[in-house]
Amino acid sequence: MTIDLELGYAGLEVSDLDKWESFGRDILGVMTSRNADGTLSFRLDDHTRRVILTEGPLDDLAYV
Repeated sequence: MTIDLELGYAGLEVSDLDKWESFGRDILGVMTSRNADGTLSFRLDDHTRRVILTEGPLDDLAYV
C-alpha cells in the first residue's frame, strides 16, 4: 500500500534569518524572498511559498 502525501507549506521559527537565507540560496539553491511581514520564504516550485521562516527563539518546526 502506497500513501502519497503532498506538502502545502511548512513554517519554521528560526533564530537567525540571515543565515537561513544564505543556506537556502547558496546551499539548497532555492529562491528566497524577504516579505513585508518580516518573514523569509523559500520558493521550491511554481508556488510562491513552500517554506516560511519566522524569526524567534525556538529553532523548530512551527506549523505544517
